[in-house]
Amino acid sequence: MLRADRNREGLFVSRLLVLIVIVAVLAGGCDGHQSAGILRDLLGLQVGRHFTYVGEGNEYASFELEVTHNRGSLYQLAEATGGTVLARVVELRRDGAYEILTRGEHYSRESLLTSEAIARRDPKLDRKLLPWPLREGSSWSMSDDVTATLCVQRCHQDNAVYPSTPSA
Repeated sequence: MLRADRNREGLFVSRLLVLIVIVAVLAGGCDGHQSAGILRDLLGLQVGRHFTYVGEGNEYASFELEVTHNRGSLYQLAEATGGTVLARVVELRRDGAYEILTRGEHYSRESLLTSEAIARRDPKLDRKLLPWPLREGSSWSMSDDVTATLCVQRCHQDNAVYPSTPSA
């Protein structure tokens, strides 16, 4: 009988430890911030992924976008407009996605992710592209004169950002 009680007690302690580990993992991952991995997936930041954006005219011209390089939380995108190729480096942070470097006429598509320009830049000038976690009504400054607001349904504000899946 004593052996059965010890086995039952050992099973209880094992289950209790498993429960504690599960709660700790969930609590650690649910501190008010959604996973940056989800943000990466929402933005389609996987090397080799290619997007085609359809537009018209000069102001809203079509362009091609490809994720060309990745290093940790940094992603390099090649944006081909038909007239030039622009390299953009995007950094995923705990509070959102930021454009931290842009280089025009970047035809070689070599990686800029270890560039000294990234280390020398002024982080105060990084441009927030999207806040994280995503919450309806979140507003952020994209530049000195542009403020964006994330809207799930129609917003009556200027410069509202409507989440959508890009054409691929």
